Amino acid sequence: MPSSPEIAVPTRRLFLPGAPGRIRAGAVSAARTAGPAEVAALVLLSLLIVAAIVGPMLSPYSGIIPSGAAHRPPLSAGHLLGTDDLGLDIGTRVLLGTRTSLFAALVVTALSAFAGLVIGTLAGFAGGVLDNVLMRVTDLFLALPATIVAMAIAAGLGPGLGSSMIGIAVVWWPRYAGPPVRCTSRRPGSAVRKGCGWSSAMSCPACCPPSRSPRASTSVASS
Repeated sequence: MPSSPEIAVPTRRLFLPGAPGRIRAGAVSAARTAGPAEVAALVLLSLLIVAAIVGPMLSPYSGIIPSGAAHRPPLSAGHLLGTDDLGLDIGTRVLLGTRTSLFAALVVTALSAFAGLVIGTLAGFAGGVLDNVLMRVTDLFLALPATIVAMAIAAGLGPGLGSSMIGIAVVWWPRYAGPPVRCTSRRPGSAVRKGCGWSSAMSCPACCPPSRSPRASTSVASS
């Protein structure tokens, strides 16, 4: 028999009608062509990262030593963006600031993701009292005004980039911990252990299938 056409769906874990209760990653690929907006954003982001990494090394000026007269306008000779009131090259300082911003974003994301995943995984595997305590702490951090708490932590630790990164990471990790997903039901034919827990739906393995219908989620070639 001729095979039915394959339909691309934006899911990574999929049900197959021939194997109820099982999720096979990559059974159907999400074949989606990037549009002009996505390509433009990717190109701009790549240029920004490259400029932040190699730009300060290629600049002939220092970010802390005056390189010319003060208040030179943009497109001046030797100063594309001009100079500030101290005679510092603005273009060089922009590149240095971009590098610092990207570094801080990477550090904050790594710290927050690590803390959130560890706490969420402990809550999911342990369950019971520990699960409830950790999730209530997560809810507490989510309920607090993140900007004010981050500023208070940074002010308490003292001035500096490190204090700011720690303050932001402290209020950002609950986004990665998330509420626990409790798997208390099992589908026919699946090897689901009743009561298993995971920190989020994205990390939930084959024992925690999504609730959408297999017919609505996938299509497979039948022979």
